[in-house]
Amino acid sequence: VGKVTYIPGISGYSSDAMHYTDRPGPQKIGFKMADSAIRDAWRKPANPADAPAAYTFAGDTVGGAPAGITAKLGTPVVATVAGHSEKFLTSTATSGTDTYVYVFDRLYEDKDDQTVTFKLVATATTIRDGFLLRPQAGVASSVFPSANAGYFFQISTATWQLRIYLLTGSASTQIAVLDVANINDYINFECSVIGAELTFKAAKADGTTKTLTVTDTTYSYSSGQIQYVNGSSQLGQTSAFITNVKLQ
Repeated sequence: VGKVTYIPGISGYSSDAMHYTDRPGPQKIGFKMADSAIRDAWRKPANPADAPAAYTFAGDTVGGAPAGITAKLGTPVVATVAGHSEKFLTSTATSGTDTYVYVFDRLYEDKDDQTVTFKLVATATTIRDGFLLRPQAGVASSVFPSANAGYFFQISTATWQLRIYLLTGSASTQIAVLDVANINDYINFECSVIGAELTFKAAKADGTTKTLTVTDTTYSYSSGQIQYVNGSSQLGQTSAFITNVKLQ
């Protein structure tokens, strides 16, 4: 772990609190990995291509189509939101209550355990949006035909709730729900499927969090990129804005 050096016999930590020896004479000195930030820095992949995929839309043109996204239904567009410095993904004009589905081409994880974090800003109270994890290749959702079957993590500003659905080829079943007062104040989200445990977290800018957890064993990994489901058979597709989407 890092460079190993030798120093004269001393006892105690160095001034930077990262090195330690307790015996006289020349010693091998390693890192005192007490700080999680230091540990995490050493765990970063050497090759940037191995780092988690992320979408910030920073290199995309406002008003244009975002790079690295395939629309199964709907028209994605890059936009800005008043009061926020980032660029966001949203949709162009709605078509009734169509559910738009966007495939994040770079969010591909060929294993059971999947975690996605993102920022969402809702400018209306009709938002029912979220991400589909463990999408089942070749199996369309019966309720959202443009999406695959899988685990759907939905944010509902219409009902102030976090919801987790099991989408299959024949049904949509809500397997967990959590009431979250003033959910529009929550802008940072994390959805994960780790083994049989599904977890949905919401956080405010001040660090206040809400967490919804449930266990389900219906689906394991199936090939396919993670999908964003926009609208969920509701109006408001143009009032949901997401950015900083990362596969952890």
